[in-house]
Amino acid sequence: MPGTSAWHVGRGASYHGALIPPASSSVEAHQEPNASATQRTMDHLFRQEYGRLVAILTRQLGSARLPLVEDVVQDALLRAAQVWPYRGLPPNPTAWLLTTARNRAHDICRRNQRWQKSEPAITQLLESTAAQAMDSADATFENEIRDAELRMMFVCCHPGLSSDAQLALILKTLAGFGEQEIATAFLTTRPTIAKRLVRARKFLREADVSIDLPADAELEDRLHTVLHALYLLFNEGFKASTGERIIRNELCREADRLLSALGPWAPAAIPQTLALAALFAFHRTRLPARLDGEGDPVILADQDRRAWDQGQLRRGMKLLSASAQGDQLSRYHIEAGIAACHSLAPSFEKTDWNHIAQLYGQLENFAPSPAVSINRAIAIARAEGAAAGLVHLNAHVDPTTVDSYHLYHAARADMLSELNDPSALSVYERALELAPLAAERRSLRRRMEGLEND
Repeated sequence: MPGTSAWHVGRGASYHGALIPPASSSVEAHQEPNASATQRTMDHLFRQEYGRLVAILTRQLGSARLPLVEDVVQDALLRAAQVWPYRGLPPNPTAWLLTTARNRAHDICRRNQRWQKSEPAITQLLESTAAQAMDSADATFENEIRDAELRMMFVCCHPGLSSDAQLALILKTLAGFGEQEIATAFLTTRPTIAKRLVRARKFLREADVSIDLPADAELEDRLHTVLHALYLLFNEGFKASTGERIIRNELCREADRLLSALGPWAPAAIPQTLALAALFAFHRTRLPARLDGEGDPVILADQDRRAWDQGQLRRGMKLLSASAQGDQLSRYHIEAGIAACHSLAPSFEKTDWNHIAQLYGQLENFAPSPAVSINRAIAIARAEGAAAGLVHLNAHVDPTTVDSYHLYHAARADMLSELNDPSALSVYERALELAPLAAERRSLRRRMEGLEND
C-alpha cells in the first residue's frame, strides 16, 4: 500500500522529511545533478559570506547604518556573480568581497551630504577593516569575524523589537535568507516580512543600538531568540521551502556554524544550547541517506541506515546527555529525544513509535503548533494504526489553519490510503497542488500512481 511506507516523523509531517529540526552533514552537499561546480561553490560562499560581511561592517559602522551595510554587501555579491564565473574565484574571496563592499560604502558616504561630516571617521574604519581583510586566513581576523557575528546576533534580538521582527532580522542579516524564505518559515506572506524588516531597520537606525553584548538582565531572553532563529535556519536547510533543491546543506552548515560561535562564550553554555546542538547532530546522522541519485527525497522507511553518520550519532548522544544537566527542559530537549529514537532504531519497523508519540504529546503541551500535532498523528498512526492517527489529526488540527500547508494534506492522504479510502487521491492532489518543490511533486505523483494502480 502506498501510504504505509510513506509516514515518518522527524522534521514535520511529511512523506519525505520532517518539519521540525534537521542538520548539516559531513558529506558533500546534495546538489541538483546539473549544477556547475563553480555555481555550487558560489552559492555556498555567498550564503556563508553574507552574514560574515554584514556582521563585520555593522560592527565597524554601527547598527544605525545597517541598511547601508546590507546594500553594499549585496552590491559586492552581485559584482562577484558577474565577475567570478569568467575570471574564476579569487585567492581570498572574503578579502575580495569585503574590499569591494568597503569601496562601495566609501563611495556612497562620500557622495551623501548627510554623512559628509562623519566621512573621515567612516573612511578610517572602513580602511582598517580592509587592511584586516587582506589576510582573512589570519587567526586574529577570523576571531574578529566570529566576535562580530556573535554581537550581531544579539543586536538583531534587541528587546525593542518584536519577537517576529527579531527572528526575521537575524535570518535576513546573518543567514542571508530572502524575504520569501523567511515568510515560509513563519507561515506568512512576503509583504508581511518586508514590512517587519523595514520597521526593524528603522528602529535600529533611530535608536542607534549598541553592538556591545547585552547585560545579564537581557541576556537570557535574547539568547533564546538567537537559538530559535538558528533552529529555523536549520529547518530551511533540511527541507528547503523554495528553489530546486530539497536539501540545502549550506544552510545546515551555516546554522551549525553560528551555533558553534556561541560555544566558547560562557553565558551561552546552557542546557537549551546543548540540546539544540544534539538535535542538529541527530539529524546530521540521517542526512546522507535522505536523497536518491536523482536528488529526490527518500522516505525514512526506505533509507539505507548503513549510510547514516555514526560519528554524528555518537556526538548527538554525548550532547543530549550533557544537556540533561540541571532542571531546565526545553522543546529542543524533547525534539532531540524524538530524533534520538529515530537515529537509534535498528530499522523503521523496530522504531519505538509509542515512545515517539508520547514525546510528541509532551511537545504538544510544551510548544503547541499544527506541525507538532501532525507529527504526533503520524506517530500514533504508526503505533496504533492509520485510523487512530486520523482521529488524532482530525481532533487536534484545524483544517482551516493548515489548508495551504502541503505536508498536512500529504500526511492525511497517507493515512487515508492505508485505510483504502478512495478520497485519498483527491487529498494527494491537493498536496500536489501546494507542494513548492519539484522533487516533492515527483514523490507525490509516484504515490498517486501507486494508489491508482491498486
